[in-house]
Amino acid sequence: MDSIGSPFLAFVATRDTDLPDTDLVLVAAEDLGLEMALEPATEPGRQIYLVEGEERVQVVAMRAPIPDLATRPRGPTSLPPAVLTTARSHLVLSSVDLLAYQEQAGLRAARTLMSVATAAVMAGCDPIAAVVGTSQVFHRADVFRSLAEIAARDATAPAPFLVDITSEAERRGRISLLTHGMADYGGVEEIAMTCGADDTDALAWFYSLVEYFIDHPSTAIPTGDTIGRDGEEELLVRREPNPSGRGLPVFRLDLP
Repeated sequence: MDSIGSPFLAFVATRDTDLPDTDLVLVAAEDLGLEMALEPATEPGRQIYLVEGEERVQVVAMRAPIPDLATRPRGPTSLPPAVLTTARSHLVLSSVDLLAYQEQAGLRAARTLMSVATAAVMAGCDPIAAVVGTSQVFHRADVFRSLAEIAARDATAPAPFLVDITSEAERRGRISLLTHGMADYGGVEEIAMTCGADDTDALAWFYSLVEYFIDHPSTAIPTGDTIGRDGEEELLVRREPNPSGRGLPVFRLDLP
């Protein structure tokens, strides 16, 4: 899987086929602490919002499902394929203005702003799942909203909005997690972890670990050293080739 790419796109799979209700969008933006105003659209079938007084975000309604949505790679925030197939349409959000914003504020800030704006737009329709950038892993709508609330509160996007995180079932009720896209932030390896499939605390810790390495890309923990979630836990650091057969090597931890 390729890294996420441009932060200036977002896709929302929906059950309805119309553009969002603008009143609901603006109310949601206010709730998220985002300055957002509707501008006149030059063409039918689209909306244009001015975000934070400077960045224009265009919303276009596509009256067809997102191709291959149900067969795309899945992560811990994904919906079952049977639910994804109920999407009748989708919205495409795009912003050219965020190119200049990224140059000034950085990649993470640009993804943060687009993520929160997307959550506001989702409040005006009947969304099923959404993603920012050209990521492959779509987040179910309620999780996307929760992540956007964190991004708005902390003024920085959490890990699932910054890189793709896929999950695969393992034996004995366990899952493996793997990032895709750490190179976008200067990273030299992806992050992998195995844990219990229902261990929400482990998942939250994995997100914080990913965010730490995004913020500190030069950090190098030697193979064979140990780290942990507290002063007593000792998780052995391993390194291995990327299981995809390409891309960055993998920094791996195995939780109990």
